[in-house]
Amino acid sequence: MNKMTTSDQHSIAFESTGKGIPLIMIHDLGGNMAAMNDTKQQLSKYFQVITYDVRGHGKSSKPRDYDFQDHVRDLKELMDQLDIKTAHIIGHDMGGLIGLEFANQYSNQVITLTLISSKINEQVESFCKLISQHREEIAGFSKLEAKIILFPYIYKNLEKTKTWYQEQKIYFQQREDDNAIAMRALLNYKPNFEALSTVPIFMINGRHDPYIGDHNFDNLKTLLPNARCQTFELSGHAPHIEEQDNFINVYKNFTSILA
Repeated sequence: MNKMTTSDQHSIAFESTGKGIPLIMIHDLGGNMAAMNDTKQQLSKYFQVITYDVRGHGKSSKPRDYDFQDHVRDLKELMDQLDIKTAHIIGHDMGGLIGLEFANQYSNQVITLTLISSKINEQVESFCKLISQHREEIAGFSKLEAKIILFPYIYKNLEKTKTWYQEQKIYFQQREDDNAIAMRALLNYKPNFEALSTVPIFMINGRHDPYIGDHNFDNLKTLLPNARCQTFELSGHAPHIEEQDNFINVYKNFTSILA
């Protein structure tokens, strides 16, 4: 693991594996770069894969106050630090939103953008709504504990996603107050699609994802009409984990078409 210092004197933990065209993978809200380990291992056969702990997560700095644009600046500075001029970007959940906004501001530096289970609005509210729907089951538990209880409602492949979740917790245990600050940083995010017409976009969703749903996925397809879209039929909120072989194959196909 390596660390870089940002322009506002915070540290960002990152790893780089493999050789080839750079591919930056951005994890989900409340997660860390260990969430991308298995996918990174597969894709590093074809790309130079960079994973990192988003500000406020994992082994990166956890300032008490930051906003969504700080995430975009961190990604830009990480690319500058590594002397990466252009890269493919994959983002899961919140990571997709960071990639989306980065592509809007720096479209000339994004070769392709892949959004996995990313909801462009009310992302935090979706989790709170799920908690409300199952409040009797999770009464007395913390939000982090509640997420484990709610696994059967969030994911389809429980065996794979529980192992995936445990690997993240072994790498780093996120405190609840840090998670709350990370959620707050998303609340004022307003998506902008002005410069995205030149960026090849691939949107992937799980059929059983309670946060996205067909209606929200269709809305996103309307906002990004040139994007390639695919629904993974046997997945919930983590299709790249729940159907990893399928994900690797469709992603290789997507990027090879554009080569």
